[in-house]
Amino acid sequence: MLGANKVQPVLEGLSGLSFLNVGQIYIPTMSLIVALGKVLEENVSMIINMLGLSPDPAHAGYYLIEYSSFFNFL
Repeated sequence: MLGANKVQPVLEGLSGLSFLNVGQIYIPTMSLIVALGKVLEENVSMIINMLGLSPDPAHAGYYLIEYSSFFNFL
């Protein structure tokens, strides 16, 4: 569990971003999860749900692959 009560201000900040209805919400969501030291694959959909959105497996999968490719390249 991410301990949502501890990151409520961050979640509120994410929910105020102007691109919430686009797949790009996965980018700051993944950054939050990595900053918390949690496993991306297990927590992306949970955070998206906490924001009151419906996770899209296609978008999530795409951004997880891109994120992994980028950081494995470094």
